[in-house]
Amino acid sequence: MSNTALQIVADVTASLPSGEMPESIVETIESHKQNLMTLAAALHAAGNKETYIKTVLATSFASFENELSNTLRTLKESGEIK
Repeated sequence: MSNTALQIVADVTASLPSGEMPESIVETIESHKQNLMTLAAALHAAGNKETYIKTVLATSFASFENELSNTLRTLKESGEIK
């Protein structure tokens, strides 16, 4: 995988929460990041420009980020995480 693809994924996912979370949430985050890396590498290998790749990944990530935020909020409210 190219450094460009890795950097784009790192940039797009920089807003992900860190800290103590249930293992299932951590696994979901890592799986989604891996999927984004695969997508970024494929788009890069196909000759797409970096700005296009960032747009595609940001759009894909926005939906996941919103769902993750809602899940974490629910877990905090229930006391399952701090």
